[in-house]
Amino acid sequence: GQGQTREFYDTVFKTLQDYFGNKFHLPAGTITQEAIARAAAGRIRKPEALSRVGEIFSECELVRYGSSEADRKKMTACLAALREIIDYFERI
Repeated sequence: GQGQTREFYDTVFKTLQDYFGNKFHLPAGTITQEAIARAAAGRIRKPEALSRVGEIFSECELVRYGSSEADRKKMTACLAALREIIDYFERI
């Protein structure tokens, strides 16, 4: 249901915050696509990886605070993107 969907996106958001906070030594509350871009300046060779981070943040916000619904297919795609992002940033 909607509660589980929100919980899923809360977890995705928190995972990204924790990951990027630890990787770039940033306070969790300051993690944005722009903050990550600044922290990783010059090391990002795939701009689409950074764009995808922004898309996931937006998707999380829409579901967590809006009336947007996400189906299982969208959630599966989000989880796959989360894995890809972390894998990519682990290598830079």
